[in-house]
Amino acid sequence: MAVEVFNALGEMVQSFNFTGSASSLDLSGKAAGIYTVRVGNEWSSSMQRIALQ
Repeated sequence: MAVEVFNALGEMVQSFNFTGSASSLDLSGKAAGIYTVRVGNEWSSSMQRIALQ
């Protein structure tokens, strides 16, 4: 499953794939602000906005 992180300008700032049932997202070093996280595969995807403080 692919995970992509986008900043407020729509630029991809991080992406990775995972195959397990759980994963953590390390955004240390990223600027504070609103990010969009997209998780999906070739059949479906979901997007969620997060605030990084």
